[in-house]
Amino acid sequence: MYLNSVPKVESVAELTKIEKRLSEAHFAGKLEEELNVLHKEKGFIWSIPIEIQKYPETKEKYEEYKASDGHVIKIDVGMRVGYWRKFNALHAWFVENVQKGEDDCGQYIVTEKHLEKLQKDLSKVTRENAEEVLPTQEGFFFGGTDYDDYYFDDIEKTKAMVSYLINQIEHRERTLIYQSSW
Repeated sequence: MYLNSVPKVESVAELTKIEKRLSEAHFAGKLEEELNVLHKEKGFIWSIPIEIQKYPETKEKYEEYKASDGHVIKIDVGMRVGYWRKFNALHAWFVENVQKGEDDCGQYIVTEKHLEKLQKDLSKVTRENAEEVLPTQEGFFFGGTDYDDYYFDDIEKTKAMVSYLINQIEHRERTLIYQSSW
């Protein structure tokens, strides 16, 4: 589960278009030029990392990879500000509160109001009420469902992270995107 901070976008579709533009520019050898254009158009902040992992050098190699693996590799714009592994209770919270019940590994915008609600919900969790306030969820690759020390360690780490994000992220200039992957 990932929470990424990207330059301000109005929708995930807008971010997808920007990442596609950068991917195409990469193949054309014009990535730096396209970054300059986007910087002027969108006011992109230069300190935002652009991740190119296992990115093929040529369009032909990209097409070969896509045909063999079935996945599209793209340039990701932004920086990771949150990462969780097998914290199924938090994932269930995001599905219910951010994704409107859609559990589809999609990308979803997380607003400051979402963070404030999450912070409030996390602060209510105790050993006595965890099952009611932030219940675990069974599922494929979803980790344990016990309300054990691992669960409460994830709660504490997430509380600290959410507090930091509420206080440090410039919400008028940044967009947070949540995505799960399994």
